[in-house]
Order: sequence, then structure tokens, then C-alpha cells
Amino acid sequence: TGPCAVGRAVAADARGHLAAACRDAAAAAAGAYLLVVNGPLGLFAGLSLAEATGLPVAAAAFFPQVPTAAFPSPLFACWPSSVGWANHLSHLAAGAALWYHLRPVVNQARRDVMSLPPWSMAGPAEFVRRRWVRF
Repeated sequence: TGPCAVGRAVAADARGHLAAACRDAAAAAAGAYLLVVNGPLGLFAGLSLAEATGLPVAAAAFFPQVPTAAFPSPLFACWPSSVGWANHLSHLAAGAALWYHLRPVVNQARRDVMSLPPWSMAGPAEFVRRRWVRF
């Protein structure tokens, strides 16, 4: 298994219920001061909800959601490396593979549930930079 297989599996699972989950999350966020999100799908949906509501967002991740040179992406478990740039690259590749598969599902929920425009192939990077979201 690798990032492409994980991305396909998560996208297939999300396809049937992401819109309903986003509606439930929006209702649960009413009156909230902060959104706490987890996981790749939760991160993308949570950032969308933060954009729609104006709420700040914090990621509570089980593994790094941003590239690091300290170790490879968990999605590249077969890639033991002590080379910093290779580790950093593994995170970028994993993130790109996940977003490639999740983008249609997330963008559909953004459009249908939150009345937001779709994110580009770059994903939520520009939103994160604009809002100074810290991970």
C-alpha cells in the first residue's frame, strides 16, 4: 500500500457520505469558537468549514500533516531514510497523491454544502497561507 492506494480508498469511502458529514459538522460548529480537525479528509473538510464559517481551525493529527525532513511520510513506510530532503519529498508526494484522489469529493462538498468555490490542484494551500492556520 502507498499514498495512491490510501487516497483511492479514502475517496471511495468518502464519496457516499462526505456531504452529509459536512452538514453535520456545520450544525455541530454552530456557536463554536474553534474547529479541531483530524486526518486528511477531516483536514480538507475542516478547512472548508473554517472558510465558510470564519472560525479558526486547529489540526489534531496522528501523523505530520506538513512536510518534515525528520522522517518519511507514514504513507511511505517502506522508505526508510535518514536523508532529510528525501523524507521531505516523501511528504510532498504523499500529500499530492491524497489530494489528487480526494479533490473531486472535497470540491463537491465545498460546492454543494458550503457554497464555496472549488480548490485548485494546489489544494487548500492558499487558504492556509491567507488565514495563517498553524499546524
